[in-house]
Amino acid sequence: MFFWSCAIDPSLSQRWLVDIIGVQEKFLDIDDYISKFSDENGRTISVVRPASTDLNVDWLGSTYGVSTKCSAIPQSRCQVGPPYGTGFFTLRPFECNHSYGEGFPEKRIYGNLTSYTIELWFDDWHQYIRERPPFTTASDQSYMLYGEPGFEIIANDSTIAQTTLEDQNLNFRNPWHWLSQIHVPREAFKPIASTYEDDRAWNSTDSARAMFILSCETTVWDVNASFVNNEVIELSLSKSNGSVAGIVSMPGMNSLGFLTSAYQRAHVEATRNCNTIDGLIAGFEQAMSRALAVPLIVNTIPAPVQVAQRRITRIITQLPIASFWLLVVANINFALLALCLAVFAIRASSAEVHQTHTRLTTAGMAAQLFNWRYARRKAEDEKELFEENVDRLSSINAVIRVSVRTTDVEGVEFIASRVESTVEEDSN
Repeated sequence: MFFWSCAIDPSLSQRWLVDIIGVQEKFLDIDDYISKFSDENGRTISVVRPASTDLNVDWLGSTYGVSTKCSAIPQSRCQVGPPYGTGFFTLRPFECNHSYGEGFPEKRIYGNLTSYTIELWFDDWHQYIRERPPFTTASDQSYMLYGEPGFEIIANDSTIAQTTLEDQNLNFRNPWHWLSQIHVPREAFKPIASTYEDDRAWNSTDSARAMFILSCETTVWDVNASFVNNEVIELSLSKSNGSVAGIVSMPGMNSLGFLTSAYQRAHVEATRNCNTIDGLIAGFEQAMSRALAVPLIVNTIPAPVQVAQRRITRIITQLPIASFWLLVVANINFALLALCLAVFAIRASSAEVHQTHTRLTTAGMAAQLFNWRYARRKAEDEKELFEENVDRLSSINAVIRVSVRTTDVEGVEFIASRVESTVEEDSN
């Protein structure tokens, strides 16, 4: 069930029903009501959920989600005029021929660039209503103060009156497209030179800031999700109807100002650790999805879940304290017994066991094959099985020659022979 109002009236005294979204947004801790989920396509969805403090309750249920995808418009694809105005409210006219993607024709978008930190302009969000050209009308709420809203009707009353039930779902479009103008300090990027070399970073009237024009698409989803520890572990998506999309897009118009603080907070989140332009865009997508999900938090109420379970810790078995300590003492006694047996085994081992073990190694086998006379002697370790390691004086001029000889049974055998080496000295 939804509780909301679409009766926008220029009079400030009549705006409280809708403006309550902005009021509650300032007091809500959004983290208590939104879980983030990234699918295999790299799309991040902000999923609305009830505020839950019990992390041991897992549940499966139906809810709503918002996702946003953005790309930066290069400055070379637009024309920017000279600035006019004074101070912080300097304006610059611009004009772009821009397409929102495959299947969308290029359209002429024109307006004025401002010096504000963040601006939004909703384009095709409604079939019969549109905001005035970007971006000054979106931020200049004097339209509301003087009785003229920042949007206009683009169809006559007779056309609207002939709308069928099937057409009503198209009034609020889902998805819809919008533009955003954001300013970011150049020092936020590493290296700073990238903001001068990349065509996506526009020149601003303030040389210390880079400006970006982002073209974005927002979609509202019907979600079936599984929650564990208040985090989404699995979900299925289908596009919401126009009524649900309108809950987000109608109060989300920047010309109404209901979510101004949410958009400003999204700008801060996106630029906090952006480092690169791609990182800025990815952070802005996630932050704006969270901001645009606020109307769904305010204007919906929790419904019964499909399945819920509580995770509890159970003791599978209980061990009496006496049995526990008996087990500990028994294990200690077994360890001591094993240690004693090892000591007895070491002391009881004979010299023959050591000599045999020494000759079972690779070195011992080589000594038995090629230097068997020394290998037969008593040795403390493997080195003493070889002549050159025991009797260095007798082995100075001795060389062990290893040869291969054919046997009578058509095999081969190794022959090791001791050869005295000769040293020839030349006398002058």
